[in-house]
Amino acid sequence: NVWCAAGKGTFGTQEVIDRARKTQLAKVVTHRRLILPISGAPGVAAHEVAKQTGFNVSYATLRASDLPEYLDNGMVTTPKMREITFSLYERLVLIPVEVVLALKTMAVASVVVGVVALLLGGMPAVAGAVIAYLGAALTGIVVGPLLLPWLPGRSFAVKGAAVG
Repeated sequence: NVWCAAGKGTFGTQEVIDRARKTQLAKVVTHRRLILPISGAPGVAAHEVAKQTGFNVSYATLRASDLPEYLDNGMVTTPKMREITFSLYERLVLIPVEVVLALKTMAVASVVVGVVALLLGGMPAVAGAVIAYLGAALTGIVVGPLLLPWLPGRSFAVKGAAVG
């Protein structure tokens, strides 16, 4: 999502500038306005984008589904468009993405766990150790996000520790 990308520095001023240039956006459209999600604002210096590309930045809505209403409303954001939700469904939708992102790390870690188990406990210990590791990893990836609102603490580290 854009908010996470902005926090990680992968959706920021330079990225917006680079994309506008690489796509030759100025040759494709006649207007000079980029509509960005509100959640990208922490990572994008609108004045710098305007200075380097000639495009002014408007921070629109949190969700792409609100864009038609935003445009119909004269590019004015309503309070509903600024409201952040993170419903059970919205968290559920992210689980497959998180699983795919973790697959490579989980595969490498499973091999390491398996080798250590083999060295310490022989062949019978390998399956148990790998299954235990995968169970813990999947608990963090699946159960953690689903239970997020009900887990203690504000910090994700504390919430993760509660699940793990």
